[in-house]
Amino acid sequence: MTGDHKHGLFAGHNHGYGHRDDGYGSPYNSRYRTAVPERPPLPYEGSLKEVFNAAVKEAVIQYPQLKGTFLFVNAGEMTMNSDVDLRRSGFRDENDLQKFAGQMVREAEGGSAFATKIAQLGLHVMTYNPLPFRLFTTKDQPYEMEAMATFYHELGHLVAPAAFGSPTEGLAENVADVFAILRHIQKYGEDSKAIEMGSWGRAWRFVLTGQGDHFTTLSIDAMPKLLEKLDVQALTPAETAALSARVALQNTPHIEVMATVARNFQEVKRIIARTGDLEAALKKMAEITLSDDHERAETYFTFRIGSSALQRFLDGKVGFDVETQKMLFGQQVSRDTTPIKLEGRYWDDVRDRMAERRAQLANEGVLLGMPHLKDPRAPKAANANIEPPKPPKKSGWNLFGND
Repeated sequence: MTGDHKHGLFAGHNHGYGHRDDGYGSPYNSRYRTAVPERPPLPYEGSLKEVFNAAVKEAVIQYPQLKGTFLFVNAGEMTMNSDVDLRRSGFRDENDLQKFAGQMVREAEGGSAFATKIAQLGLHVMTYNPLPFRLFTTKDQPYEMEAMATFYHELGHLVAPAAFGSPTEGLAENVADVFAILRHIQKYGEDSKAIEMGSWGRAWRFVLTGQGDHFTTLSIDAMPKLLEKLDVQALTPAETAALSARVALQNTPHIEVMATVARNFQEVKRIIARTGDLEAALKKMAEITLSDDHERAETYFTFRIGSSALQRFLDGKVGFDVETQKMLFGQQVSRDTTPIKLEGRYWDDVRDRMAERRAQLANEGVLLGMPHLKDPRAPKAANANIEPPKPPKKSGWNLFGND
């Protein structure tokens, strides 16, 4: 049965938002969540119950693997939507299912939204808990649009290839973010700002924290070029899921790249912690981003990530309220919560250099900053002078095991 259960879950439950870990030690399978610190409840007015009710019904129709196995828990409002075959799942009755949903609420306390597959119950479970900040929308957009981006992200973990249980660090989050953005564009069209906001938000938080498992900026940054040719609205649900995996598989950086770039930027947060001077930290970020010193490892990826993190600041589009400052920096760094203005000769020079380096990146790609031939060689004709493959040696390894 699919329905919106209007009654509250776990009556009398304490809504405290104390610190907790991300739930990886739970007895249930891997779960994917947007890592966040403590925050106040419900950063929106009204209710999202009807919005989620429609989204759950649509998801079950679009992705048949969810039929009879899907449980959605809205931890913020203590409600649930389910399409669960009780006989197949092993629940004795509806009360049993409600108790389990209450457990998912407890799992979400002080954390974020998460998705998990529970093999022993044959369940696909999604638990929504609202973030205190926005990842995919601007403040002037309805919070519903942010909530749906989170819903689509977690749905991506459940239905898209390589979005659940992948051993490749960060791949599942890249797939889920691409899926979320494609679905967001399908639902909201040109009103969606998920690419711009997602790219910046993921990059900025990576610069501050070095947390690579949720770094998805390179996958998101690959999307605008694809959208020049892609008919997003014509994608079927299955094609949307498949394309999400393709984009992520091509653009998820290796963990060693992430570790190196995180080290390159670690001074940024140190400056904020020592001085509380955000502009000084942004100057350090600009210096690191635009460095062409190849003694500094990974200048190519450092530029790609740093430029994504810095651009909205250069455009004068970023302002932090007091609570967000405390959450991001561990302290209030400014009484001014209006958009930060980076003005003057220094920042004009940074803008010029950034535009020049971006044009260079578009032209040179992965050879950015490397020596180039004065007269580039013409490409060889396909199949020219190709030797036939030699028989494989017996030693070594292969994907299918040794004979």
